[in-house]
Amino acid sequence: FRRYWNVYIGFLLIYTSLFVPLRIAFYDEQSTEMLVFESLIDLCFFIDIILNFFSAFEKKNNVVETRHRQIAISYFKGWFWIDFISTVPFQLVEELIKSESSTREIKLAKVTRLPRLYRIVRILRLIKLARLSKRGGFLAQVQELLQLTSSTSNMVGLLLTVLFLTHLVACIFFLQSKLMDFPDDSWVIQEDVMDKEVFFQYTIAFYWALQTLTTVGFGDITIVSVEERIFAIMWMIIGIAFYSYAIGNMTNFIDNMDADREQLNQKLAVLKEFRSRTQMPINMYSKIKRHLENNQKSANSFQ
Repeated sequence: FRRYWNVYIGFLLIYTSLFVPLRIAFYDEQSTEMLVFESLIDLCFFIDIILNFFSAFEKKNNVVETRHRQIAISYFKGWFWIDFISTVPFQLVEELIKSESSTREIKLAKVTRLPRLYRIVRILRLIKLARLSKRGGFLAQVQELLQLTSSTSNMVGLLLTVLFLTHLVACIFFLQSKLMDFPDDSWVIQEDVMDKEVFFQYTIAFYWALQTLTTVGFGDITIVSVEERIFAIMWMIIGIAFYSYAIGNMTNFIDNMDADREQLNQKLAVLKEFRSRTQMPINMYSKIKRHLENNQKSANSFQ
C-alpha cells in the first residue's frame, strides 16, 4: 500500500509544483471548484503526514526501524515541519481574510497579498518529492511503468529539471513585477504585456527564462529596474552552472550510447564471421544474435 501511496503523492507533488507557481504569479482569483480541489489535495497531504508517523524506515546501519515511538520521534525531529508548513491550506486563509475585509477595500489589496506570498512555501513540497525519489518509491515505479533504462531515465529527468526550473523562474519573473504593482520601469510595462492574456504573458516570461538559461540572450526583452536586474544576475549564475552540468551529462549519455552500440556491432561482426567459417545453422545463429542483443539491453538498463 505504501509504495502505491507514494506514487500517488508523487503525482500530486508534481501537479502542485507546476500549478501553484503559475496560479500565484498570473491568477488573482480562483473558482469555488478550484478551491475545493486544492483543499482535497491538502487533505491528501495531511493524510500522508499521519501515515509517516507509522511508516517504518531504514536507519544508517541498514536496520529497519519498526517501533512506532521511534518512528514518530524521528519524523517529528526531521521532515514533519516541512511537510506541515507546506500542507497549511493558505487558500482558505486567503478566502477568510477577504470575507472579513470586504468593507475595508483600501487595506484589502495589502492584506490579501500576504497569504498569496505564504502560498509560495508550498514549493517546499519539492523537497518531499526529492525524498520520495531518494527512497526509490516514486521514480522507480514510474521508471518500471514506462520501461525506461537507467541512462534514459537520467536523461529524461535532466530534461524535465531544466523545463521545471525555467517554468519556476518564469513565474517568479512575472511575480516580481506584480508584487511591486507593475512600476513603469518593470519589464511587463516595457514590453507592453500588462493587458495581454495569461498565456501570452507566461510565454514571454518563459522565453526570457529559457534564453537566459541557455546563455543565448537575444536582448529583445529589456530589463530596466534594479530589482529585476538583481534577479536576472542570480538566474544567470545558476543558469551557467546548471547548463554546463546538463550539457556535460548529455554528452556523456550520447558517448555511452555510441560505445555500447559499437561494442554490440563488434560482437555481431565476430559472430557473423564465425558462422561463415563453421557453417553454423541459421536457427542457432539467430538465437545467439538475440541473446547478445538482449544481454546488451539488460546491461544498459543497469547503467
